[in-house]
Amino acid sequence: MPKLPVKLLLLLHCGLWVCMPTPAVHSGEGKRIPVRVLYQDVLCGGNRPTPSLTLVADSDRLKQILIESKGRMIGQPQLIPAFDFDTEYVVFIQMGKKPTGGYGIELAERHATLDDETALIRLRWSEPARGAIVTQVVTSPCLIVALPKDTYKEIALRDESGNVHEHISLP
Repeated sequence: MPKLPVKLLLLLHCGLWVCMPTPAVHSGEGKRIPVRVLYQDVLCGGNRPTPSLTLVADSDRLKQILIESKGRMIGQPQLIPAFDFDTEYVVFIQMGKKPTGGYGIELAERHATLDDETALIRLRWSEPARGAIVTQVVTSPCLIVALPKDTYKEIALRDESGNVHEHISLP
């Protein structure tokens, strides 16, 4: 009989802690903005030696980017992903021209974080291990992503170490 009141008191005590408001904690991450991949490849064309970030302004520019990356490959169907330029920003991310296979970029997270007025897209940059056996072909990894339009005024790329690389201002 005496164990029942102790258990009841413990439950009541725990219940009060759950119901109390928790203080806001700033985790270093701001608002999360969903990012979805529209296209990804390791052979995207282009001779740019360094990473780049380009805002795709309209469907004609997107078609041009896809034709430049896949149009030269025989038998490849030209797929244009679904998106809405009125409600989304479409961004073309290039890793830059690489001397061999084994390089790649991908989203490290399926969301960007809002830092002041900048949407930070976190990417995973892959490189071949030293001494790895790789294909001897020039590659140029890329991503095309869509983000919903919001209050941010800039989009930037952040690597896994937290370094911000490329950024673009939005209209």
